[in-house]
Amino acid sequence: MAETRRSLDYSLGGDILDRVSKAREAKYKPGKKTIYDTAVDLGTKALEKGKEEQAAKQESLAGWDSAFDAMGDRGSWASPQLFDQFQQLETGFRDNYIEAVRSGNKADQQRMLKEQAARSSSLQGWKDVMETAKEINDVTGWGALVKNNDKSKAILQALASGDGSATPVVGENGELLFEIDGERYSRSQIDELVAKGTDPKALRSQFLNGTASQMEAGLKNGVFDQDLVNQTNLGSLDNDKMYTYIYDAWTGPTSFAKDITALEGATFSLEVPDGHNLDANNDNVVNIEDFQVAGVDIEAMLEAMQDPENIDIAKQVIADYMTIKQKANFDKGKTEYDKRLKESDPTAGMTAQEKIDYYKELAAAKK
Repeated sequence: MAETRRSLDYSLGGDILDRVSKAREAKYKPGKKTIYDTAVDLGTKALEKGKEEQAAKQESLAGWDSAFDAMGDRGSWASPQLFDQFQQLETGFRDNYIEAVRSGNKADQQRMLKEQAARSSSLQGWKDVMETAKEINDVTGWGALVKNNDKSKAILQALASGDGSATPVVGENGELLFEIDGERYSRSQIDELVAKGTDPKALRSQFLNGTASQMEAGLKNGVFDQDLVNQTNLGSLDNDKMYTYIYDAWTGPTSFAKDITALEGATFSLEVPDGHNLDANNDNVVNIEDFQVAGVDIEAMLEAMQDPENIDIAKQVIADYMTIKQKANFDKGKTEYDKRLKESDPTAGMTAQEKIDYYKELAAAKK
């Protein structure tokens, strides 16, 4: 299970709102703590606790696992470095607040306090998403979007390690962002990365249970309605999970990305205009042949499938891929049914004349 985690409470309680209101009467006294400083203190008190407890233990974190292990050791996402970074970030805003107090600009004072409170609250949101990421790392596991993507891993590693490689910055709209290797990331972007990067265990379980049912139908000499199954598959696919559908192994031991170049039995055939980036053989039709053209850049094809403009085509390709897997399991069941039937009745499947001939031969052999 994930480590027990301490909570960071950055909710805007009545005490902070009272301080915002009292900004109307704020006066600056050199050397004295301002209302702004108190607000920052409230926003970072848990970070400071982490700093006091862990400052002597911090080391350079180079590996992926050690980054999340460090979170467990701290008991929280907050690290001494993050505390220092956040305090440094607030220094410039504090100077602006003091200037507003000196000049008597009450409107600016109130605005700055509200903005600072929002940044502290945003920090709570970052804490929540990263503690979710730790739980996924420790319990659920990561899917291809994180496991097989060096950039995704580097982003989460920097955020988890707390070693200063992820720097808090404020965006143009006042949102708290983190800068990693020169690129800035919002909390919503990391939320999406964590959500989409989680190992698709539920999806895998649902599909494999379905294929087991198809095999059971074959064992009972049932019917495989390919068109109906294909349409059901198509309706089950989400537009925003194409990366998972392509690169994660959720239909069996291998992924679509590994299977497509040797896939047999595909029936998808979709008309496209000239020059379409999924029409590798330029015949204005996207079908299995395009993915199996000699020398085709399969990675470019898979990337093109994730383009929002191609999502409807991509979903039909994936639906067909699912149907092939399901049909294979139905056929296994049907083959076993036929085998058992043959063992119990050697004439199973024979025509009337074949049965007559069989029994004649059997009778002759007994004489």
